[in-house]
Amino acid sequence: MRRVSALGPLSILVLAFWASTLSASTIAYAVGTCRPGLRSFRTISAALAAVPTANVVEVCPGTYRDQLQITHPITLEGVSNGTSARAIIAPPVAGLAPNAMDDFGEALAAQLWVNNASGPVNINNLTLDGSGNKVSQGRTFVVGIFYQNSSGTMNRVATRNQSGNGFGVGIWAEGGSSNPSATIENSSVHDYDDSGIQVETNSLTPELTAVIKGTDVTTRSRTVPPGLILVEELPL
Repeated sequence: MRRVSALGPLSILVLAFWASTLSASTIAYAVGTCRPGLRSFRTISAALAAVPTANVVEVCPGTYRDQLQITHPITLEGVSNGTSARAIIAPPVAGLAPNAMDDFGEALAAQLWVNNASGPVNINNLTLDGSGNKVSQGRTFVVGIFYQNSSGTMNRVATRNQSGNGFGVGIWAEGGSSNPSATIENSSVHDYDDSGIQVETNSLTPELTAVIKGTDVTTRSRTVPPGLILVEELPL
């Protein structure tokens, strides 16, 4: 694996804007008790799996020890409740399990995996904290958010502490046959030990558009200015 500044068959745009829209027939659930008018669940995974399928899940302030996979269009957003802390997704007590693989065969333990979603997945106002991930083996990447062949927007998202085995990545977006567009805006990525934001496509032609703006990428020792990202390019 080598780190390069040229992007090859990958487009990075910095000025585009994603306008999020919800279905006219919104099905909304809550995680926690801060939205008494909505059907409520104790865990995010239970809300995502509920029938009928929600297109909005609002997460109340608190820490949720969960490892998530999303495959359908949805807006997953943290709820501000007075002076309460924001909603935090942390690893389960037993740690993160390898649950995904990128197109180059790399194993990932992703806290939130957007897996070939059938429509846009938007994530707003949430923190992904990788502390206590317990991933120590070989080349298994610890990833805060992994968009795989999926479109959507990450707005006011924070990823932190994706670290511990030398292969920690805050946000990872991978292209594919659907030619997805992933937007990262107004967010914070810090305390990782490999890459802050990683984007890739395993194709000779562009299969991903990544839009990055207003986002700070910070290691423990330095800050990467908004608009500059670290890219991992693997040989085809």
